[in-house]
Amino acid sequence: MKATHALSLIALADRVSGTMFPLSRCHRPTPPPIQQIQNGVTFEVEDRIEDQTFYVIRDTGSSDLWAPVSDLQCVDQADGQDAPQDEWCFGETFEVPDLMKYAANQMFCVQYGTGIAPGRVGFADVAVNGIKVHSQKIGLIDRTYENGCGVGSGVLGLGFPPLTSALPGTVLDIC
Repeated sequence: MKATHALSLIALADRVSGTMFPLSRCHRPTPPPIQQIQNGVTFEVEDRIEDQTFYVIRDTGSSDLWAPVSDLQCVDQADGQDAPQDEWCFGETFEVPDLMKYAANQMFCVQYGTGIAPGRVGFADVAVNGIKVHSQKIGLIDRTYENGCGVGSGVLGLGFPPLTSALPGTVLDIC
């Protein structure tokens, strides 16, 4: 079968006009830190939680944003004794505002292979890469058996909502 109509781009080439712009580099802030840890690499992203800056690990296997609070209690899993916070290797901790709003009858408990990190569920204004969310639900970790390994100040979960670690009940119910 033969085409009855054909378009010749060459014939139209002399009728096309364009504008040329010089290329220039886009000046952006320093990219988020990339760190090699044990058997992998981690990428951190800058978050602003209530105007406090944190570098958190992006995670597609969870769906919550969490950060350790300033009065974080660190527990050595080997002996159950309190451990000094500065040895626990988290980055910045979240200074909880006096007027923080909390979710009623809901606690946060994230579990990893090396420990758990429970806390309260609160609501905070959050900004990630210039995208601002008002009253975002956030896990406020106040006790942990999890050593931060010098990586980040929490996690930004990008997974599906059913992966949440913010659940109804008490810490004893969900951890």
